[in-house]
Amino acid sequence: MLVISTESGHVEVDEELYGFFSTFIDGELSESEMPDGISLYDFFEDYLVSGHALIDLPKLTKNVLDDWGDLYDWFEAISTSPSLNKLVSFVDPAIDDFSYEDYPPIKFFKSEEILVKSTIEFLLQDEEFMSAHGICYSVVMCSGRKLYLLFTDINCWALGHCQSVRVISSWDSIPNLY
Repeated sequence: MLVISTESGHVEVDEELYGFFSTFIDGELSESEMPDGISLYDFFEDYLVSGHALIDLPKLTKNVLDDWGDLYDWFEAISTSPSLNKLVSFVDPAIDDFSYEDYPPIKFFKSEEILVKSTIEFLLQDEEFMSAHGICYSVVMCSGRKLYLLFTDINCWALGHCQSVRVISSWDSIPNLY
């Protein structure tokens, strides 16, 4: 089993190693299952790409844009950190301090679509959220075929405590990936 090259943001491997990874598609691969001489940590440290996150967006209630309390509950179901106040500042940095009673969420976000889009953009740029919910991945290729090794809980990996990755062949298999 051989790592052939690491050009263009991916790692090219031989047929044997690619076949090994392929047996774990849509499942978990643990460090203890790796072939001798190859570690998941090699892929984490040397071939990592970032920029995606798993975000479970709760269903929007019909009142979510009418009441800050309902919006707060919706947002807290996604993340207790960062705060809804930081989202508001992200969407409109000019807003310093405003009266929530005089300015309902619908006037601020305009629509559910804008709320969802703003929330996703905000969370993807928030370092604390991304360290907890972000996904880094390694692209493993062989003869033009691709697999992705997904590393979640980046802090855990960085500390050397994580032991498994998810293997996928397509991003379409993860519906809540942004």
